[in-house]
Amino acid sequence: MVREAAAETLAKSGGAQSVPALRIALDDEFWQVRLKAVRSLGRLGAAEAAMQIGPMMDLPVPYLRKECAAVLGELAVPETVQFLKKYADDADPDVRKNVRWALGKLAA
Repeated sequence: MVREAAAETLAKSGGAQSVPALRIALDDEFWQVRLKAVRSLGRLGAAEAAMQIGPMMDLPVPYLRKECAAVLGELAVPETVQFLKKYADDADPDVRKNVRWALGKLAA
C-alpha cells in the first residue's frame, strides 16, 4: 500500500516538516496507514499530535491501540492520561502492557 509506505518513509526522511502530512494520515480510512503515521509521529517526537492520537485508543483494532499507547508514553503529554486510563484493563494483553508502561512514563 502506497500511503502506508509513505507514512513510514516520512519519518525517516522528512523530519519535522513531515508532521503535518503525518497528522493528516491519522485520519486515513485504512488502519495500517494510521498505524504507520502513529509510529512515525512517535519517532519524530511530535508531541503536538498526542491529543489527536489519544482518541484513536477507541478504535477496534488492538494492534493500533497498542501502538497508540506506546507512542503516547513516548510523547509524555500529561493530558493523554485520560485516553490511556480507559484501556488499563483492555482485553488484549499487549494493549494492557503498553498502557501501563505509558501511564508509568507519564507519572514519572
